[in-house]
Amino acid sequence: MKIKILQHYSETRIKELQIVDEIDDILLEREFYGASAEQVLEFIHQSERIGHQQTEALMNYIRDLPTEEYDDEDI
Repeated sequence: MKIKILQHYSETRIKELQIVDEIDDILLEREFYGASAEQVLEFIHQSERIGHQQTEALMNYIRDLPTEEYDDEDI
């Protein structure tokens, strides 16, 4: 039983660390036009404040927004 719990915990931590690594890679890109590191941190804090249900509703709203198109001049 303990081994299954530890294996699940390890798999969860590995997945979370991979996500954090991907966030780090994206934020360090020069041609990234999304949220800044400060905005990502603020979002994390605010999502904790408003709770899971409101955060999911906000994410659904964001997903429904149109995709911004950038010209070559913006790069």
